[in-house]
Formats: sequence, C-alpha cells, structure tokens
Amino acid sequence: GPTQRSQLWEITFATKTVKQWLIDAGDFCIKSDFTASVHSSKIRRHYVKVLWYADCKRISDITDFIEKRGYKVTSARRGHSIIEGLTHSRTNEVLLTVEGDSVAGLPYTYEYTVNGERRMSLISVPGRPPLCLKCGFTGHIRSKCDAKFCRRCRQWGHSDDSCALH
Repeated sequence: GPTQRSQLWEITFATKTVKQWLIDAGDFCIKSDFTASVHSSKIRRHYVKVLWYADCKRISDITDFIEKRGYKVTSARRGHSIIEGLTHSRTNEVLLTVEGDSVAGLPYTYEYTVNGERRMSLISVPGRPPLCLKCGFTGHIRSKCDAKFCRRCRQWGHSDDSCALH
C-alpha cells in the first residue's frame, strides 16, 4: 500500500540568494512523488545547564526566568555532575533545551533565595565564553583569573598602589 514519508531537513545554504530563491518558490515536487516545503527559520535549539540549582527549588522557577527573556523552554529535567577528584561530592543542575535565535540574551547567573539565604546558580551554554566568578568579566574562569582587587575603591582590575583614589 501507499507509504507516507514525513521528514524534516535542516539545510544551511551557501548564499542568501539561493536561500531566498527556495523560500520564494514555496512548495515544489521532487521526482513527482514528494512535495517539499521550504520555510525560513531563525529559531535555534540551545542546550543549557543551570549549575548549583537547589533541590528544593521548582524547575518552573528557572524555566519562567528563561522564558521571560524571550526564549521557549522545550524540555527541562534535573541532573547532577560528579566533581572530579572529590569523593562524595556532586553539583545539582537543571538541564534545559531552549529555543531562540541566539544565546546573547541569556544571563550568566540566576539569583534566588532559599529560607532567606541568597543563592546563585550559574547558567552555562556550550560555545559561550565563560563568566569569571572572581572579577565578573567573561572569557575566563575563576581559577585562571589574574585580576587584582583594590581594597581602597573595592574594584577589580588594579591594585591599591595604582588606585586613582590613592
């Protein structure tokens, strides 16, 4: 009997001209058996880890936080990572699949309270430059940070001796 084949292909075009030509063509037949539809889509799927997320917090709190920034969360689940070199140590995390055109609008941290205590979770996205939790700049992590802290003005980036308030 007849067979229905339903497949979705994602294609990256070499030029914008070819892409636009196919989008303008709309539906067309391939070998007289199959109909193809071309759609323009800027939506991309991103895999996000929310590290150090408290067990007592609802997953919906973090998904609402992400969705308020214009992203669509398509899946969310709890997980944990074992920390290398330490026994009996793990970090709680939430694994999200997020749809959006870019990760540029995703914040690096999510701050919340548990029983009146302020906590922070780190939002990690593969391919995005990391955030240094020591100096607050992106591009490196705390263990590789060589930023100096000024005790006079309480700012990162210079020492007490070179402070403008000196």
